[in-house]
Amino acid sequence: MSYRFMGRDRIEVEPVIPTAAGEAWEGLYTFAESAAGWMKNDFQATGWKKGKSGFGTEGNPNLSTPWLTDDIWVLRHFDWPEDANKESLILQYSHDDNIEIYLNGIEIAVAGNGLDYDLLKEIPAEAIQTIQPTGNILAAHCKNNGGGAYVDMGIMRQINKDNTFDKKATQTSVNVLPRQTFYTFECGGVQLEVIFTAPLLMDNPDLLTAPYNYLTYQVRALDGKEHDVQIYLEATPQWAVNELDQPVIFEQAEKEGVMYLKTGTAEQVFWVNQEMVSVSIGGIFIWHRLLLRAKPFP
Repeated sequence: MSYRFMGRDRIEVEPVIPTAAGEAWEGLYTFAESAAGWMKNDFQATGWKKGKSGFGTEGNPNLSTPWLTDDIWVLRHFDWPEDANKESLILQYSHDDNIEIYLNGIEIAVAGNGLDYDLLKEIPAEAIQTIQPTGNILAAHCKNNGGGAYVDMGIMRQINKDNTFDKKATQTSVNVLPRQTFYTFECGGVQLEVIFTAPLLMDNPDLLTAPYNYLTYQVRALDGKEHDVQIYLEATPQWAVNELDQPVIFEQAEKEGVMYLKTGTAEQVFWVNQEMVSVSIGGIFIWHRLLLRAKPFP
């Protein structure tokens, strides 16, 4: 039996109504403030223009239609594929800045100021139930607060995988201190204690500026039985890239009982494009030392 005690399962998706990365879909758009009910299926978009995705400023991926004003309203009409079921539907969207998105008039996503690409959000059942074979609409209003601007959206289906964890660990306690946080979990007949430590010592500049934290864990049986326990920890290379399609490299080494793992972009670059500064320098490092206690925990 396996238990997840940190993070979430990564969502794997496949396109049903693709974003601009899959196809430059055509929609209606306007820069003028829209009338009430603009997000509904029966809205008459009189005077709106036709344009292909994505909508935004130069420097964004899959850009087709320029958007240089403060606000944009976008309507994407679509028919539902005959061979596509409606289970586990996920909204995939990109925005810069504030955005609100509707499916057939029902709000399914809201995001605040900032730039994010390819966000995934589960579509609520209430909205999924409105999907018809024809005449559906994805509607978005995005407001640019300054700098770059971007809008793109589509519908994905979550792929169910077998290589996930069986259950979620039960958190029984948490204790938050200035430099440490202590968590306790129950994983069946085993108790797991996890400590996150940030070495923010004001009298030690080297530790204060160190780009790493510590994760310490220990386990003990709750049922008086013997258990074979393994701890699994992973980190995605996507943390170290600016764009998801950038090539990455991996390295592994072991020295004096410590295992080191490193990943990062194959090409280490720093570049400035208009008002966007993109950094692909450095990487993610994980090192692990196993300490065994000779006596059981009290």
